Amino acid sequence: MSDETHLPVNQGVGSSTQLATATGSQLPQFRERHTIIEKRHVDREALSDVGRHLLSVTAAVNAYAVEKGSLILGIYGSQAGEGASIAARELAVSVCRSPTNTVLLIDGNVGPSDQHKHFGLTSTETLWSAARGAPIRTVRLTVPRGGAFDLAALPIDNAQDPSEIDLRLLPSLFNRLRNVFNIVIIDCPPVMTGASYVSASGLADSCLLVVEAGRTRIPVVKRAMEEIEAAGGKLQGVVLNRRKHYIPSWIYRHL
Repeated sequence: MSDETHLPVNQGVGSSTQLATATGSQLPQFRERHTIIEKRHVDREALSDVGRHLLSVTAAVNAYAVEKGSLILGIYGSQAGEGASIAARELAVSVCRSPTNTVLLIDGNVGPSDQHKHFGLTSTETLWSAARGAPIRTVRLTVPRGGAFDLAALPIDNAQDPSEIDLRLLPSLFNRLRNVFNIVIIDCPPVMTGASYVSASGLADSCLLVVEAGRTRIPVVKRAMEEIEAAGGKLQGVVLNRRKHYIPSWIYRHL
């Protein structure tokens, strides 16, 4: 990632008050065991410095998880290439460094932004088997400077095996995941091409929309926001990606 790639949070986004007042999560009644099918140490080259631009979102996620007991957060882009997968991945890395968090990153993408491809994983298992009652199976990724999070795939749109998709199973699956992880981050497909994931957005406690500054047209952003909200998704705000800073950073530090 180039030095120009940033994910500053809009002033109206990601405050702990906004996330903590959203409803829908429940305190887990027990902790279910899950199966780790592979363990992998993540190289620094596989990460970026985006996490430092997500500090307010990280604080809001941690505050919500503490207050409500668990958080399921859906992260969308309006269209491909917005940086939603990077934001989801780096947020998982950021929040997993807290020793009180158990974090799952769900890979909902099929294609170039696939998280499994990014980390060089070959596992093709998905959470759909767990949705039908099988054990929850994940890959454990240990990150530099401490912390670890789990990764699992949940393809819906453009899934290789459409016969395994049953959106009616998602509520019970998400309830099971809450009994294993207190923070679940879903890397969702773009709104304009991921209709099924958009329709399931209401199952998440909160949603964020990632937008690339200077590239995505305002009408496209508005339509994406409307699509999520129309499906019952609790959209908390927008994360602005690749924003250009016309004032040097050293000046910002003295303001």
